[in-house]
Amino acid sequence: MHLQIEFILQAAILLLLWIDSPIAYGQETYDTAYCPIGYSLFFTKSKNTPYCFRRKGPETFADKYKDCAGNLYTSKLYNEMNITKPDYVIWTEYKSMHPGGLFVDWSYTKTIGDKFEAVYDVTIDPTLDLEEELCLVIDPVSNYTAVKCNEQQYSFCVIKAYDNKDTKNEGCEALKDSLRFWSPESTCLSALTGVGGGAVRATWSQAQDLCTKKGGSLLNRGWRLSNYPMFRNSGVNYTYPLGIVMSSDYSQLRYDATNDHSEIPLSEWNFQNFFYNNDTLFGSLHNDIWNLVNSSYIFYDVICEHSVPLEDLTLDVAIDLENKLTLITNDTLSGDDIYCFTDSVNRYPVKINKKRVDETNEFILKPKDDGYYWCTHINTKKYTVKESKKVLFVREKQSLINVYAIKLKNNKLYKLDDLPKLFKVWEAKLKEYIFYRTKYINVYGEINSNITEDILKSFKNSGLVQNEKSVILKMKLKRLYMDRRTVLVHVELSPDMKPVTPGFWDQMEILSMKPVFYCKGFDTIPQMALGESFDTAACRTHTCVGNFNEGVQWVTTAKANCTTYVSIDKPFRVHDDIAIVMPSILPPTTTVSLPILDDSDSSEEIYESITDDMIITTTTLADFRRNTTITEAETEGPTTTNNSSIGTTSVTDKDKPCSESTTPPPSTTTTTPIVRPPEEQLEQVLQDLDRLVNNGSNPVMVEDIDDVFNQVDDILQVHDSLEIPGQLLHLLDQLGSAIELNGSSSAAAVRGNIALLMADAKPGHPVRGLKIATRDTDVFTTDAFEIISTEPNSTVLDSENNEVVVRLPASVAEAPQRISFVVFRNDRAFQPSARYAVNSRVLSVKVGDVTHFQDGEVIDIHLSPLTVDPIRNQSRTCAYWEFLSNGSGYWSREGCTLIRATRPGMLDTCRCTHLTHFAEVLFPRSVFSQKDEDILELLTIIGCCLSLFGLIFVGVTAAIFRSWRRDFNNKIWLQLCIAIFMVALSFLIVIFAKFNQYNVFCMLTGIVLHYSVLASFCWMLVAAVLSYRRLVLVFTRDASHKLLRASAFSWGAPCAVIGVLLSVDPQSYAGPFEEKTPSATFCYPAGLGLWLAVYAPIALVLLVNWTLFFLIVRSVFASRGIQRHGDTNEALRCASVSCLLVFLFGLPWIFGLFAYNVVAAYFFTLTATYQGLMLFLFFVLGNKKTRDLWLNKLKIKQTRKVPVTSSTYSNRSTGWRGGTQGMNFEAKASKPKSLAQDDSRFS
Repeated sequence: MHLQIEFILQAAILLLLWIDSPIAYGQETYDTAYCPIGYSLFFTKSKNTPYCFRRKGPETFADKYKDCAGNLYTSKLYNEMNITKPDYVIWTEYKSMHPGGLFVDWSYTKTIGDKFEAVYDVTIDPTLDLEEELCLVIDPVSNYTAVKCNEQQYSFCVIKAYDNKDTKNEGCEALKDSLRFWSPESTCLSALTGVGGGAVRATWSQAQDLCTKKGGSLLNRGWRLSNYPMFRNSGVNYTYPLGIVMSSDYSQLRYDATNDHSEIPLSEWNFQNFFYNNDTLFGSLHNDIWNLVNSSYIFYDVICEHSVPLEDLTLDVAIDLENKLTLITNDTLSGDDIYCFTDSVNRYPVKINKKRVDETNEFILKPKDDGYYWCTHINTKKYTVKESKKVLFVREKQSLINVYAIKLKNNKLYKLDDLPKLFKVWEAKLKEYIFYRTKYINVYGEINSNITEDILKSFKNSGLVQNEKSVILKMKLKRLYMDRRTVLVHVELSPDMKPVTPGFWDQMEILSMKPVFYCKGFDTIPQMALGESFDTAACRTHTCVGNFNEGVQWVTTAKANCTTYVSIDKPFRVHDDIAIVMPSILPPTTTVSLPILDDSDSSEEIYESITDDMIITTTTLADFRRNTTITEAETEGPTTTNNSSIGTTSVTDKDKPCSESTTPPPSTTTTTPIVRPPEEQLEQVLQDLDRLVNNGSNPVMVEDIDDVFNQVDDILQVHDSLEIPGQLLHLLDQLGSAIELNGSSSAAAVRGNIALLMADAKPGHPVRGLKIATRDTDVFTTDAFEIISTEPNSTVLDSENNEVVVRLPASVAEAPQRISFVVFRNDRAFQPSARYAVNSRVLSVKVGDVTHFQDGEVIDIHLSPLTVDPIRNQSRTCAYWEFLSNGSGYWSREGCTLIRATRPGMLDTCRCTHLTHFAEVLFPRSVFSQKDEDILELLTIIGCCLSLFGLIFVGVTAAIFRSWRRDFNNKIWLQLCIAIFMVALSFLIVIFAKFNQYNVFCMLTGIVLHYSVLASFCWMLVAAVLSYRRLVLVFTRDASHKLLRASAFSWGAPCAVIGVLLSVDPQSYAGPFEEKTPSATFCYPAGLGLWLAVYAPIALVLLVNWTLFFLIVRSVFASRGIQRHGDTNEALRCASVSCLLVFLFGLPWIFGLFAYNVVAAYFFTLTATYQGLMLFLFFVLGNKKTRDLWLNKLKIKQTRKVPVTSSTYSNRSTGWRGGTQGMNFEAKASKPKSLAQDDSRFS
C-alpha cells in the first residue's frame, strides 16, 4: 500500500511538471511558438521570451516602421537575440538630439528619451560633418558607429510570436468573423467556409466576389499572416488566392484590393521560380511562396482581408492665455502611451508629468524651466509615428533680457565624469573673460574684435580686482557635442556686464555668444523678441530669428518698392547686396572687401548663406559708422543704444531691389547727448530729489519722478567706484511720503535696480506688507512687486513663489498713514565693504513717523538669501544700516535676529524691533584650519563620551553601595556628578545636532547647558562652604536639613538666573552662540546676557571658593599646635579636593574667554569635556575606600584585607553621638580603628 501511494505521488508530480513545462520555457500559449511567413523565431537570453524577426531594408533611419507596424526592434533587444550576429551594418534606435549632439533613444517604445550611455565609445568618421543630424548603427567591426540618418542601412522588423489572446476584433466590424492582427501588418483576416461548413470551391474571381460580399478583399498585404495556426487547422491544401494581378506583359505587379491598387516593387516579389504564360495573371500563395494561376484554377481555401490603416494622430502642444502648457490630441489615447519631454532641465530630454483634463483629450503639462517642450506617443500598432512640434515655454519673458547662449570649445577632450569639475572651471574662466572685456570697453571704448588674449591679460594685471558675484548670476549646461570639446551653456549676465565677441581665454575658445530670446536694440531699432520683426524707413525689415537654445540674431531683408534717403560723408559706391547692419554676436568667418572710392576698407564677414536669394553678412558696428552716416527721414520706433561692440548681420533679397537716393531728406537734425561725469550726475540727482521732496506748493505725482528715478537706476547700475552718500537713501525714503496717489490706494515705480512702492493704510484697507515674486532674472520687473493686505501664509513664504515677503506689525498695518518701501537690487548704495557682503535684497520700510515698535512688536522680513551656504569664514546674519553723522554708515546687527527657515523651500526671517534699511549680511569670522577643527571636534566627542562613562560609573557605585551613598560628602559629589553629566550630554547634542536655525529644541539645549554649568558651580560652592564650616568654624551648631538646603540653593539659583534672563529678554536664546568652529553653533545668551547670566555667576563662585580656601589654609597652619576637636586631616583633605575641583572646573571657562586663540581652544576642550572623567578618577579609582568596596564586591583577592561595613560611612555621616547635643565634632574616635588610622589620599 505504501509503495502504491508513493508511485501515485511520483506520477502526479511528473504530470504537473509536464503540464507546466511550456510556461517554464516562456512559451506563453503554444507548445511551439509560431511566426508569420518570412520571420524567424528567437528567444531572449534573459527571460526566454519568444520573438519573431525579419531583416528589412536597406532603408533610412526614419523607415523603421515602414511595412512593420508596431516594430519592437531596439539595439537592447538585438543584444538579447539568441542568434548569430549578422555580418552587415544595422540601424540602432539612437539619434542625436541636435546637430552634433549626443545620442538619445528615439525608438517610440517605453525607453524613448533614454540617453546613450557609451557615448564616447562611438566610432566617428573624421570626414563626417558633426553639424549634421547623426544616427547610430551597429557595425560588425567597430560596434557603434555614427552615420548620417539619411543613409541606407539594414534594420529588423521584430514582433511578438503568435498569441491567440491578442486577436481581438477591434476595427474589424466590416469583415464578418475576422481576426485582428496588429503586427507586422494592421489588418483583419477571415477564412471562408463552404455551405454546411465544408471547404470552399471557387476560382480566383469567384473568391474575390465572395470576399467582397463579406466586406473585404482577397488576401493581399497580410499574406505573411496566412500561416496563423487557426487558419492552418481548418485548411485543405493551404493554397490561397492572393489579391495581386500581373500585367499582360509581365512587367508590373500590383495589389488588387478594394482600396489598394498600388504597384508592388520588384524587390518585394516573393516568387521562387517565375514561370508564366499568357493566361497565368492571378496571384496565389502556396507553401509560403507566390505563384501565378489562370482564371479557371479552383481554390479550396480562401482567406479574406480587410486592411485597417494606421490612424493619423495629431499632437498639438500649445500655450493658453493663462500661460499654461497644454496638449490636445484628436483621438482618445491612453496617458501611458503619451510621452512628453523638455530640454530645459538637462543636456538630454527629460520626461515631464501630464494630467488629463476630466475625460477630454486635453492634457495639462507641468513645465520645469524655460525651454522647448514636445510630446510623442508609443502606440505604433494603431497610430502612425507622430511627434508634436516643439513649443518654447517661458515663464517670464522679461527674465531673459540678460540671458545669453555661449558656445565654448575646450582645449582638451572632456569626459562625462569630469563635467561637474569642468563646469566650475568654465564658469570661472567665463567670468574672467566677460569681466575684463567689459572693463576694457569701459576704459578704451568699443573693442577691436581681433584683440589678443595677451592684451586682455595685461589689462587684467593692471590691478583691477574682479568681483565674481557681479558677472554671472546663473549658469546652466545646455548641450554637449560629439567632438568632446564643444559645449553650449546659458548664462545670466549681471546688468553691469556686456556680451562679448568670440575670442580665446586661458586655454578655452569662446565660439559665439548670442541672446537666447531678445535681439538687442540698436540705433532706432527697438529690442525685439524671438520671431518678431520691425520695418524701418530704410527699406529694411529686421527679424529676430534663431532658437532659444543656441541664441537669436537679427536678419535683415530688403523691402520691395521702397525709397529711402541716404546722406554719405564720403564718396561711397552702393551695391545691391549691401544693406544696413544691426548687432548680433556671431563668430567671424570669411572676409569680403567693401569698395570705397578713397581706397579705405570696410571689412565684412560672411557668416552663413540661408538661401540662394538671401545672404547673411556680418560686420562691426564701428566699421560701418566710420564709413557711412545713415539719416532716416522718419523715426520708426524708440532708440535703444547698445554700447557693446559686437558682430552684426545683414541680409539682402536680390530679387527685391530697394531704390536708394542720395537726395537729402527734409530738415532732419541729429543731437549728440552730453555725457557728464558720474559725480556731477549724482549731484544733479540729489538736487532733483531734494526739489521733489521739499516742494510744498505743487503736488508730486508718480509720473513726475520718472526721469530722476531713471537716473538713480543708472547710478546704481553703472558707476562702480562712485561713493553714494546717505543723503540719497534719506531722500528716497522721504520721496515715498511726498508723492500724491491721486485717489489710488497704492502706486509703484520699478526700475531694474530699484523699486519704490507706496500705499495708504486705512482701517478697512490694511497694508500688511510687501511681497516680491521669484523670477528667473535678477533684474526687477513691475509685475514682481505686490502690496499685500492679508496675513502671509505658508504658500506666500515658499521660496519658489516669492523671494521677499515683508510682514508689518498689526499696530501699524491698519493705522491711517502712508507706508512706503524702497527695495534695492544690490548694495551699490551702501558703500560695499571688503569685510561684509550683502546676501539679499536691501529693503527700506517707512511707516509714517514710526521708528521703533511698542509692546514687543517686531517686523518680519522674509528673505531668500543669494548664498545659502557661505564659506567657512562667513556667518549669515540680519543687519540694518546704521547711519553716521558724516553721511556714511555701516551694517549693525543690534536689534535684528536671523531665524532660519523651519523646512526646506521656505524663506528665512529677519526679525527686527525697529524700522530702517534691512538686509541679510555675510559677516566675517575668524576660523581655525580645517585640521584643527576636526581635531577639536574629535577631542570633544572623546572627552564627553569618557566623561559620561565615568559619571555613569559613579552613579552605579552610588546605586550599589548603600554605605557609600549615605556619606554626606558623597551626596554632595553625587549631585555635582549629575550637573556635569548634563553639561557633557549638552555638548554632544550641540556637536551632532548641527543647529542651523532657532527652534524650540535649540533653545531647550541652550537652556539646559546654561543651567547645568551654573548648577555645577553652585554645588562646588556648597562643597567649599561645608569645608570652611568644618575646619574654621569648629564649635558651630549643626544645621538641620543640610542636603535639602544645599539642593535648594544649587538647583534653584540657576533657575532664578535663567528665569530673570528670560523675563527681561524673551529672545535671549534666539541668537546663535558661535565658537571658532562653524559646527559649534547653538542657541545661547550673547552680548550683555552672556556676561551677566553666565560669566558673572561663575566669576562670583570662583572668587568665593578661593577666598574660603585661603581662609581654611590660614586657619589650619595657624593652629597646627592646637588639637582640633575633629578629623582635621580628613576635613583638610575635603577642602583640598574642593579647591582642586574648583580649579579644574573653573579653569575651562577662563580658557573659554580666550578661545579665539587655537592654543586656548585646545586647553578649553581638554579641560571642559573631561570633567566627568576627573570626577570618576577622584571618587572611584582614586579613593581607596571606594576601591575596597568594589574589590570586595567583585571578590578580588587583596594583599591586605580591609573590612568594609555599613558603619564605615555611617559614623562620619551622622556625626558624634556624645552627651553634648547639637555639636558636630566628627570625632576620630567614633570610627573603626582601621578607618581612623587611614589617611588615604587621591592617587
